[in-house]
Amino acid sequence: MNWIIKTYKFAGNIKILNKLGAKLRSNKLRKALHFFNYYNDKKLIISSENVGAGTILIFIISLILTNLCLIFFNILISLLISFIFALIISRKFYYYIINYHKIRYLNSLQFLDLVYQDFLIILNSTNSIFDAILFIANSSYPIISKDFKDIVKAINLGEKPETLLLNYIDSISNQTFRERMTNLISYNLKTDAKNKKNKEFSTELGSKYQEYTKQLDTRLTILIGINVFLPILTTTLFSFYIAINSYFILILLPFHVFILMLLKKVLLKREFFILGANDTDSNEFNELILFLSIFSNQLMMNNSPENSLIKSLKIYKGEIQEILDNTIFDLLMMDYHIHKVMDNLIDNLKSNQSKVILNLTNRMLKKDSKETGYRLNNIIDNIQSNRKIVEKRNILLKSQQFKVLILLFILSGLMGLMTNIIPLFNQFFQVFMGQEFTEITLTENSFFDLVPIILTFGVILFITSKAITSAIKFKKSYFYSIIVLFVYLLIVYGTSLFFL
Repeated sequence: MNWIIKTYKFAGNIKILNKLGAKLRSNKLRKALHFFNYYNDKKLIISSENVGAGTILIFIISLILTNLCLIFFNILISLLISFIFALIISRKFYYYIINYHKIRYLNSLQFLDLVYQDFLIILNSTNSIFDAILFIANSSYPIISKDFKDIVKAINLGEKPETLLLNYIDSISNQTFRERMTNLISYNLKTDAKNKKNKEFSTELGSKYQEYTKQLDTRLTILIGINVFLPILTTTLFSFYIAINSYFILILLPFHVFILMLLKKVLLKREFFILGANDTDSNEFNELILFLSIFSNQLMMNNSPENSLIKSLKIYKGEIQEILDNTIFDLLMMDYHIHKVMDNLIDNLKSNQSKVILNLTNRMLKKDSKETGYRLNNIIDNIQSNRKIVEKRNILLKSQQFKVLILLFILSGLMGLMTNIIPLFNQFFQVFMGQEFTEITLTENSFFDLVPIILTFGVILFITSKAITSAIKFKKSYFYSIIVLFVYLLIVYGTSLFFL
């Protein structure tokens, strides 16, 4: 139990905070707590009231401490900054368990469909839930395999496999997975009934991918807006106290770079992958899918895995043929077992998606080859569906490229204009507040006086442009970032002729 959980518990013991914390309950928090408490010995470790109480306590403490640190600044500015900072800290505190659940869930979600496929194969082969659980435990699924190893340990201590599996399924908030796995158990392992079940992948991963795609426009706008207007705002406020030609202004640079990296992580991080999505080796994956579609057809014709592989290699003509020819050499000349051949093929391919699909195929081949053909064919059909989703996202990204580039140019111009206007604010406040209020009195401006603020704005603008252009798949992100920076410097120089 880490210090955050201890804080939840401590704050929950304070009645007034506990009552106020009850107002902060949400459906997301309820699901996350259900998941979190399952992984903590299935006991109710904390409640939503505890989390709410802890959040309020952290908000109050952060507000007080930040105010004490900024007390020598203007009171209103100190209160504003303290409130915003306390709000950010308390929100992170509130979302600790929600994010804990989200990370584990999304990491698991990538493989739930594959786990379901494995379950079907094992149950159709052995009619044993324990064998299926053991098979998943011995696989290499992140998080899930470890969970199933814990289930195996509990079974060895005398608990029922069905009960433990149902408890685990109940802790997963993926409704499709819960329904299908529950149905598998409730059919009492009747093979005929299981075979009639719909074997499609769950749609939740695709839905989340589409949701992320639809939000991308807003996320990019927020990222650009904050990383342009926040530097302008903070530099303007900074000019109240420090002359704008002072290199002290560069201390704002690490702060804004940190904000940019944080926002990029929060807004643009893709927390899961979807089979069929483009990656650096997507062409290899596409060729492999073509080959596996031939291979699955051969398996469905009740050929042995070895014969299916040989026949498929004779039919396939594509870019990965050389790699596959080495595979047939291993099979025929080296007399390798089919699973050893598959392992070698996995090692010779670069794409992570290729490795995932081949690992699954290899595991399925350990059981029933004909059933593997049907399952593999089903997986390929779902990958084709995923590709349609990915293609829609690519179209959206392309439509965003021109819009984002124009927006970056406009905002670089705005920052260039503000680079020359902010020193005027600085002079005004020196006169208005008195010379003793500042460290340096700026009586004359020259272009060289703007070097500190140009450095600050220029670096921020370049890094922001690089992050944005990379996110929307510009092939020459560095080139466009330099162009945006050049536009900024051009505007600075042009407007300086009027202001200096």
